[in-house]
Amino acid sequence: LIDKNRPKRYKVQIRGKAAIGKLYLWEHILKGPWREGEIDFTFYTGPAVIQGHVPLDTDSVVLVLNGQEQQKIPCATRWLQHIQTLMWVDAVNCLAVVLLGSKRCTKDWINIYLRRHGVFVDLLFLVYGSPWVNDKDVFQWPVGVATYFPVVTANSQMVNSTRPFLCNFLGTSFLLLSCIRWLPQETAKSLRRYQTALAQSELTLCCAYGSVPVVEDIVTPGGCSAAHSSPLRLLKAAGALFIFLKDCKELPGLLEKEKGMSQEERTERRRRLLEWYSSFHLQMKDRFTEVLEEAFFKNN
Repeated sequence: LIDKNRPKRYKVQIRGKAAIGKLYLWEHILKGPWREGEIDFTFYTGPAVIQGHVPLDTDSVVLVLNGQEQQKIPCATRWLQHIQTLMWVDAVNCLAVVLLGSKRCTKDWINIYLRRHGVFVDLLFLVYGSPWVNDKDVFQWPVGVATYFPVVTANSQMVNSTRPFLCNFLGTSFLLLSCIRWLPQETAKSLRRYQTALAQSELTLCCAYGSVPVVEDIVTPGGCSAAHSSPLRLLKAAGALFIFLKDCKELPGLLEKEKGMSQEERTERRRRLLEWYSSFHLQMKDRFTEVLEEAFFKNN
């Protein structure tokens, strides 16, 4: 016999058509396979994920789309139109989109699909500091890490080791930047070099190894929010233990100050940074779940 009093279970299917879907959303944040409360989540990604060829086992869908470059937008809009077709036949009722948008926050193309305009996208999670973010139907989402960067588990070595370098920089420079289009060419060897640099430096751009990120606190030109808390308001609101610089000229003074820190001070800072990084992932997971549950199941 079926217990009629048992809690009803819901399903949400996530379809990843952008790199931020598989590694960061599914593995780093949600740590899938994933069941949260009364909701079961499934995840599909890869070249086999094409319109009409993914089994649909629920009427609640999350699309992870890439709209960062102009040439990516047609693919993203085709996916939205595909979901709209499924809605016309009542195969899908609820849709959220996680969008890797433009760094200049130019994403007007997706505006016409939002439910607030009488269309069908219930929720929008946007990477980068858009003025659209209202924490009602549009939310900010972190850009995350590169697709090749693994999930790292903190350990005592990361916290207590004496690191030989104060800071590191691994990047790409061009003599003729306007004439060259950057292409990712990550290899297993270069990834190991990057991880080693993180583990051996006090300051960096990634906090996974307890190395403190030093970031430029300047609003990108374009359509991004110019609010007092911008840019990086999501990280600031979460109490990120980063070092924010308004001008690169501040860097020499920062490095000089860092030289004066004791090993005990550095160890304590690393410990707090790693604890914050873990709690930030949990905070984003809880927020994502609660927003979906409220919009998909409690309001319907």
